[in-house]
Amino acid sequence: MVNILSGVLIFTAIVLGCFYYKNYKQKEIILILFFILLSELYILRSEKNIFTLLLEVFSIIMFLMILKFRKSINAFKVFVFIASIYIFLSFISEIGLKYGIWFYGVLMIAVLLKLAVFPVMWWLPKLVADVDSITAAVFICLSEVVDFALLVDIMNKISNTNSGFYEKTKAALILIGILTIFIGAIMAFAEKDLKKMLAYSSIDDVGYLLIGIGIFSNMSIIASIILFTNHIIAKLGMFLITDKLERLAGTLDMEKLGGEAQRFPFGAVSFLTFALTLIGVPFFPGFTGKYLIYLSGLKESVWLSLGMILGSIITLVYYIRAYHNVFLGTCKVEVKKFKKDLSDFVLIIMAIFIVGAGIFVSLPILLLNLDGLTHLLGRL
Repeated sequence: MVNILSGVLIFTAIVLGCFYYKNYKQKEIILILFFILLSELYILRSEKNIFTLLLEVFSIIMFLMILKFRKSINAFKVFVFIASIYIFLSFISEIGLKYGIWFYGVLMIAVLLKLAVFPVMWWLPKLVADVDSITAAVFICLSEVVDFALLVDIMNKISNTNSGFYEKTKAALILIGILTIFIGAIMAFAEKDLKKMLAYSSIDDVGYLLIGIGIFSNMSIIASIILFTNHIIAKLGMFLITDKLERLAGTLDMEKLGGEAQRFPFGAVSFLTFALTLIGVPFFPGFTGKYLIYLSGLKESVWLSLGMILGSIITLVYYIRAYHNVFLGTCKVEVKKFKKDLSDFVLIIMAIFIVGAGIFVSLPILLLNLDGLTHLLGRL
């Protein structure tokens, strides 16, 4: 798992750095991303201790510096508030772990807050609304990698105790996960701004991860790793498309956009590819991940599995609506001429990777061989 997440982290940081430089020429932010990458790679590959906690504080300061350089004052205030609570709870957990296992619960609350799950999801769309699309991708795609790994590590340590606390934690994560799916999906469906819709859909995606980690079986953890990797790459691509639309059309109101497939065909094809994998269409990575998470949920409860399927149906509806409003129909606003550039090449490469990865992880499922999939992932 660590190798996969490290690769995702490096790829995401490089792409974001290239787009920051291309669009804004801010070399300071590229340096900040480099420091974030180094610190989070170390955290990802090290045991949780006071030193890694200090590195997390350093990373948070770097994220705040990005907001300062981008002059996103409201987003800066929101993240200071959330980061302060996260650091406070993390230090309490680090100090208290010697006194009782339930301090892992304190650390888990801190991580869930930073992942913006129900009922503390309010801050992420508020932050995203105040920043450009590339910076939004930083906070959604780059910062979640360590949080996901930390959540899996916490559950692994709690599971080794074989205590009632472990069972209660599993139940709590599953409950929070299903509520996060529904609230995130409903809010994404109701949202008219494309960038904020992507923020709510990211919250929706995290709900499936929580359920997978909450079930904490071999199958559900594999599903969570696939879904998380799929989520990061697809959302990164969508935010890159949103960035170009925002700069050239001057608006992300989906009721004002339209016909962009005629002027931005690479963006239209890529957005559709990313949407299909996030929905969970067969032969995409999202299908394999959701198929496995449905099976894992079915072993816990039929209603849990049905709930996740219903959440996926809502996801299908709001992505179809977004694609139709933005890329189909007639052009409604005057925009600058779309020119082919590096972003189009990167988007197509990412879309091809998604399709290839979908076939790679789908084959063992089509052959009904979960052990084969475990072996494939274990080599990464």
